[in-house]
Amino acid sequence: MANHRRALLGAAALVLISTALAVPLAHAGTLAGVGEPVFDPPTQSTLGVRLPIPADLNAGATVAVRYRQTGTADWHDALPLHRLHPEHVPLPQRNNVHPEFGGSVFNLRPGTGYDVDLVVDDGTGATTTIHTSGATRPMPASPNSTPQRPANGQQLQDALDHAGPGTVIQLGIGEYSRPGNFTLTSEHGGTPDNPVVIRADPGGPVVLHGVEDMYAGPPVLTVYGNNVHVFGLTVEHGQRGIRFADHTNADGTLTPNEGAAVQRTSIHDVHYGIATGDRYGMNGAYICDNDLTGVMQPLWYYNDGHNTTNPPQASPDWDGVMVGSGSMVCHNTIRGFGDAMIVYNGADSTLQPRGIDFVANDILWTYDNGVETDHSYSNVRVYRNRFLNAYAPLSFQPVFGGPTYAFRNVIVNAKGDPLKLHGDGENTLGPSGVLIYNNTIDRAGAGVEVNALAASNDFEVANNLFVGSSTDHSANWFAPTDAANATFDYNGYEPDGYYTFGYLNGHPYKYYKLDGPGDGAVPSVHGGGLFEAHGRALGTDVFTRDQPWPAWEQQAPSSTRAALSPTTKARDAGRPLAGINDVPDGHPDLGAMEFDCRAPWYGVRPFGSDDVVLPGLDGPGAEDPCGDPPPSTTAVVWRGLHNAVVDGTTLRWSGSSGDGYAFSQRHLADSTYLGWANAVNFSWPQQPSGGCVGLADTTLTTCASMRYRLELMPGGNGSTVRAMDGQQQLGQVTVDTVVPLQIAMINGQVWFGAGGHRFAVAPAPVLNSAPAVGAVLQSPTAVVANATIKRIADMNLS
Repeated sequence: MANHRRALLGAAALVLISTALAVPLAHAGTLAGVGEPVFDPPTQSTLGVRLPIPADLNAGATVAVRYRQTGTADWHDALPLHRLHPEHVPLPQRNNVHPEFGGSVFNLRPGTGYDVDLVVDDGTGATTTIHTSGATRPMPASPNSTPQRPANGQQLQDALDHAGPGTVIQLGIGEYSRPGNFTLTSEHGGTPDNPVVIRADPGGPVVLHGVEDMYAGPPVLTVYGNNVHVFGLTVEHGQRGIRFADHTNADGTLTPNEGAAVQRTSIHDVHYGIATGDRYGMNGAYICDNDLTGVMQPLWYYNDGHNTTNPPQASPDWDGVMVGSGSMVCHNTIRGFGDAMIVYNGADSTLQPRGIDFVANDILWTYDNGVETDHSYSNVRVYRNRFLNAYAPLSFQPVFGGPTYAFRNVIVNAKGDPLKLHGDGENTLGPSGVLIYNNTIDRAGAGVEVNALAASNDFEVANNLFVGSSTDHSANWFAPTDAANATFDYNGYEPDGYYTFGYLNGHPYKYYKLDGPGDGAVPSVHGGGLFEAHGRALGTDVFTRDQPWPAWEQQAPSSTRAALSPTTKARDAGRPLAGINDVPDGHPDLGAMEFDCRAPWYGVRPFGSDDVVLPGLDGPGAEDPCGDPPPSTTAVVWRGLHNAVVDGTTLRWSGSSGDGYAFSQRHLADSTYLGWANAVNFSWPQQPSGGCVGLADTTLTTCASMRYRLELMPGGNGSTVRAMDGQQQLGQVTVDTVVPLQIAMINGQVWFGAGGHRFAVAPAPVLNSAPAVGAVLQSPTAVVANATIKRIADMNLS
């Protein structure tokens, strides 16, 4: 439910109530002609809102935004809403949009209600505050049903043919196949609270193997039913891996597939990874922590000849993940597809995709686009991803009014346009409403390049790093642009070469020098007065590694980072943007990474962290500087033990691995990860409080002296806990004070857990020669507790 109420300054408040998040209220009063707010379909971490306005509202009107979690007192600022201009949207899509402001509130918690205030300034000094409320989408539900255990492919199909709300199909280790592959029909789906779950036993591969033709055969798994969740499988060999097809209702009508989830699943040897129906697609999906591999090889790129053979070896239309409105695509590792991720718009122009997040994905190589937001409408967000070796990483060809956000993305080795602001064919209207903030682009050639015939409108490019290997061109923007409705500012460039820009109104191209006097006939950008009043040339020390990227043919490896150099001019040079680059000192850096901050966890997270980490929340910009927290005087104490008892000064294992089922209700199948033998279960009782717990000689008295340890990094919405092996970070989670933490030794390895789930493990067996090892729990200033954990040798927890 969404609540709306508005207060005109000096007038009595009106209270209005809506019945659905994405449906506007019946009009109950004009208030200067401004309509009622509309929420787009929410995701687990973001709310998108739109505010209808009269077409003749003053050009200087603005809408500021603040929000708070419902029931709390503290308000937080969000980015102002962005104004949509229907005249800048091509036909026929122009018929689907209206004058409005729109925007998103980021970094929210799943399944949580929020109050949102919209403060409308009509441009003449009169203001109106509209009070509204909405809720984020909850995490996928997990039924408690007794699992069915089919033993072969035909038994699996039989189970799918009899599935319904709450059905859990659990597959043992092995391979499953059958002629025609596998299908779950519309009448055998689940409900949001009681989905159908198809999941794998832990400990080894559970493979759905397709046996039909790779070019014309059916998907390995076709799902027509709503609310079907797939967890932990390996899916291989098919034209499509998993297809969530159009849902057929009881009356025969077709609607989008709703409420799908795919987690912890590996898909390979396919042309399409996770696909949708032919017409309506799928909405409200949660596609996270999957590993997808298509058939295309690294450094193949669009129209390079690989797509001309018979049958084709490559196609820009072979997509990794396709989703529709209200969907979350997070922490996937993707390689080898035409487009790694795509907003599905289908053949039906009324779909109007809205409210979609692509966050913290790791795109290792792709033939065409890293993400394709083409033909989407409002509140599509692409943020905190890493795109390596892509032809055109960010595509907006076109988007219809937006806002469409792209921020905090790292792009290295883009062959073509890193920012694909293109129109459809010869259409003279390109994308409108694209907001491009705090991205890092490092490529051969000019740092940024756009080649388009269609004009982009109502867009903003700010706080980005554009780093190229060209010796004479900083930027080649070969696209018509109207300075009256486009903003370029606060961007950093390397090299300090020519800045080429295409303009409308009879001026085809103009050439500038970015920083400095130019060369007489070529003025400086600053002197031109149109763009980059605060832009700057950066020099050659942008990153800590060698740069810029030398050539497309040199593949960027998965170890590629974009950490800033201590001496770069990009530091403290950005414009503050609420929710995008919040830093305590108010001086954000340019690009995707704040100096000395850890990178987001790109791609598949360590097992179990999807339970406690909000997608993308623990990314850059949350703290500056990103060092250890200041010393705290808060005492750190033991809170309890799990599967351990105290015998004098020794903690000994107690119980059996099966006890773990009562300890964690999240993934009942994951017995491999629930036997917390030798585990110390503890928590920090107050915040803010720093500290660590580690396994080491108990005579050691500092955090850094303990090789295997958990470190607490307090934050505003919880605490980040990092699992460390010396100076190497193995993983991290965000927890609050009620989530118990574990550090354990299992079969000679150190495991780290939160809430009963492993989120990191030491990469190699350790401590094999030690009969016992110390568990030391510390505050930053003193050791407050210690005990000895005896290692149980040769214990089997599988």
